[in-house]
Amino acid sequence: MSVLKDIRFVSLLVLVVAATAMIGAPYFVSARGVTVSFVEPGSLCELKDGDVVNQIYSTVIKNAEDFARAMKNVKAGDRVTMVINGSPFGCTAITDNSLGFVVKEEGFDTLSFGIDIEGGTRVLLSPTEEITKDQLSETVKTLENRINFYGLKEVKVNVLGNNLIQIEMSGATGDDVRDFLAKQGKFTGKITETIRFVEGEGVLRIGNATYDASVDGSELLIDGRNFLENETFALGGENFEIVSLRNSSAILYADLFTGDDIVKVLTDSQNSGVRPVGGGYEFSFVVQVSREGAAKFAKLTQGQSAVRTVGSDKYIDSKLLLFLDDKLISELNIGASLAGQILTTPVITGTETTLEGASLEKLRLESTLRSGSLPVKLEIAKVDTITQTAGRDLINSTVFVAIASIIAVGAIISYRYRDYRVVVPMIAISLSEIVIVIGMATSQIFAGVVIAIAVLIGILKREVFGVVGWITLFVMVMAASIVVISPWTIDIPVIAGLIAILGTGVNQMIIMTDQLFREKGKAFSDRHKSAMHIIWSSAAIVVFAMIPLILGGIGSLKGFAIATIVGVLVGILVTRPAYVAIIERVKRVQLESV
Repeated sequence: MSVLKDIRFVSLLVLVVAATAMIGAPYFVSARGVTVSFVEPGSLCELKDGDVVNQIYSTVIKNAEDFARAMKNVKAGDRVTMVINGSPFGCTAITDNSLGFVVKEEGFDTLSFGIDIEGGTRVLLSPTEEITKDQLSETVKTLENRINFYGLKEVKVNVLGNNLIQIEMSGATGDDVRDFLAKQGKFTGKITETIRFVEGEGVLRIGNATYDASVDGSELLIDGRNFLENETFALGGENFEIVSLRNSSAILYADLFTGDDIVKVLTDSQNSGVRPVGGGYEFSFVVQVSREGAAKFAKLTQGQSAVRTVGSDKYIDSKLLLFLDDKLISELNIGASLAGQILTTPVITGTETTLEGASLEKLRLESTLRSGSLPVKLEIAKVDTITQTAGRDLINSTVFVAIASIIAVGAIISYRYRDYRVVVPMIAISLSEIVIVIGMATSQIFAGVVIAIAVLIGILKREVFGVVGWITLFVMVMAASIVVISPWTIDIPVIAGLIAILGTGVNQMIIMTDQLFREKGKAFSDRHKSAMHIIWSSAAIVVFAMIPLILGGIGSLKGFAIATIVGVLVGILVTRPAYVAIIERVKRVQLESV
C-alpha cells in the first residue's frame, strides 16, 4: 500500500499544511504601522497610548524595524520632528536612542507572543508603607482579579523579594498601570449635610434626633464641643467631617459606606451603559450596597424636604458623593421621594469627551469595584521597556539555533544510517512536529483538532502500548487541553520546550529505526511493538517530570512544561506513527530489491 493512502501519513500531511497556512497568514497581510503602547514617566513627548507614529524626521514608519532604525540617530536633548496621527509633532529626546515611549506594530497576528518576544512593559510596584506577607498576597490576588474583570491579556503579576510586585504587560497600556492597576481602589460613599445659621444658630438632624449648632468665627460648636474646619467628629452614631465652615452655613460629609458594603456591581445592559450628553458622553452603572449602608442613607436623609426643583424633579439639599482613592467620581442629587428611604442600588455616573473614553472609564471603575481595594497604596518604582525589535532578534537567533541543530543532527544520523530514505524522513518529521505544535498556538480550535486526531490515530492504529501507555496518554490529553481552554502564548520557555521537543523526537526516531531495521528474527509488527514500548516508557518519564511544573505553577516554567507535553503528545501519536508508515515502505522496498 502506498504511504499516501496510510491514514497516519495523510493525517500528518493535512495537519502540517493547515498549521503552515495558519502560521504564515500574517506574512500575507502587511503591517498597518506602529502605535504608542506605553509612555514612560518623565517623557517630554505629550503622547498617549494608541497614538499612531507615521514618520520620524524623513523616515516613514511602517513597522517596528523602521522605528528602531530612526531611533539610532536620536541623541539626548535632540528636538525630534515627527508626524503623529497624520499631523506634525515634535518633542525632545530624554536619552540617546529614546523619546520616552514604546511602540507596537498594528497588524494581523495568529500567534500570541509573550513580552520577551513581542515587546512590552515591565513595571515594578512598591508599597508606600510596610506590608505583611498576607497583605502582599492579597494585593497580588486583587490585581489578578482586576485584570480578569477588565479583560486584559498577556499581563503577568509576580512577587519579587519581600515587598515588590512586578507586572509584565504585552497587551496592556501605560495608562492601564498608572490609572487602573496601580490605584489602591479605596471606595467610599458620603452624604452631604448642610447646617444653615441664622444669627449664628442652626440645627443638625440625624435620624429622629436634632442637635443645636452654632458658629463662632472659625469654630463650629455642636453637642458642647468645638471643631475647626477639616476636623472629624462622631455624633449620633455617625462620623462627620467639616469640609466648609462659614458664618452662614457649615457643610459636613457624613460617612455612608465603604467598598466592603458593595455587594454587587451590576454590569448588564439594563443597569450599565453609555449615552451621548451635550458635547460628550455620560456613563453609568448600578452598584448594590449592603443593608447597613442603605440604612445609614435612610437615617441621614430622614425628614429632609425638597429645596431644589429641576424641571418636574424635586431634590433635597443633601447630595450623595462617591469617592475612589479620595477622588470624587460621582456627585448625585437625591430625589425628595428617596429621603428617609432605604437605598440599596445607587447609580455611579461620570462623563468623558469621547465614547471610547467613557466606555473605558466605566470598565475601569466597574473592574476596580468588583475586585475590591488593595490593602496598601502602591507607587511605580521602576519601568523597563522591551522593544519589539529585540524580541524579533531573539526569534531570529532561535531560528538560527534550530537550523544549526537540525544540520548537526542530520550529519550524525546520515553517518549512522547512510541511507537518505531514512535520514530525509527523520529530519522532515522532526520539522513537521515543530510546525504542528506552533500551529496549535495559533488557534484553540486547531489545537483541539490536533489532540482529537492524535487520540484517534492512537486508538485506531493501536499505537498505545501497555498500562503505562494508557495512563500517560490520559495525563498528556489533560495537560494538553490547557492550550484548548485558554490561548497559548509563545515566550522564551515555550521556545525552550520546542527545542527540547526537537531533540526528544529525533532520539525516539533513532530508537524506532534501530528496532525496526537492526533486530533480526522478528516480524515487522513485533519490532514496531518493541520500539513503541521503549518510546512510551521514555515518554512517561518526560510527561510525569513535567506535571509538577504545571500543578505547582512555578512561573514561566509552566510554559516550558506545557510545550514539552504537547510536543510529546503530537510526536508519539501523530509524527512517530507517520514515520513508521514511511519506514514500512522503505523496508518493503529493501526486501523487494533483494
